Amino acid sequence: GCLNDNNKHYSVEITSNDFSLLENVRKIMEFTKNIEKSRRYFRLRIDNPAIYQDLVNKGLTPRKSKTLKFPEMPEEFQPHFIRGFFDGDGSIYKLIKQRIVVKFTCFSPPFLEELQKILTQRLSVKNKKNHGGSIVYSTNTLLPGSTKSLTNLTDSFNWYKEPRW
Repeated sequence: GCLNDNNKHYSVEITSNDFSLLENVRKIMEFTKNIEKSRRYFRLRIDNPAIYQDLVNKGLTPRKSKTLKFPEMPEEFQPHFIRGFFDGDGSIYKLIKQRIVVKFTCFSPPFLEELQKILTQRLSVKNKKNHGGSIVYSTNTLLPGSTKSLTNLTDSFNWYKEPRW
């Protein structure tokens, strides 16, 4: 979903592939507006400045994909958060000649900068540059002086998978 603040018109949009979920929200909040259908999802648009402002006051932001900040949390929770982020917006793949690539994707520069800082500190792996909305670690783009190879970075995901009990 998203918050819209176009031309002093404030609305909240919630999207989902699950029509019944949006229908439940619509009924609970007593909205009469219909749920719209697009090719890939359903959308409920709530035109209510008070609800919009309440969500902003609780920390949600318009255009979050460009302004999202890495959340503050105790260090011991960072590995678990990063693993969850990687599960949703990351990938590991092997290219020609056994070249390994690890990629984290997010279009918010502040989020990526903090993530890269944490990965560099925790795993001692650096990369040469970011690629438009992604941090990319590849066996041919690691900076000299990195204390672990990219293969070790993928092995380091054990750091993320500590037993829960």
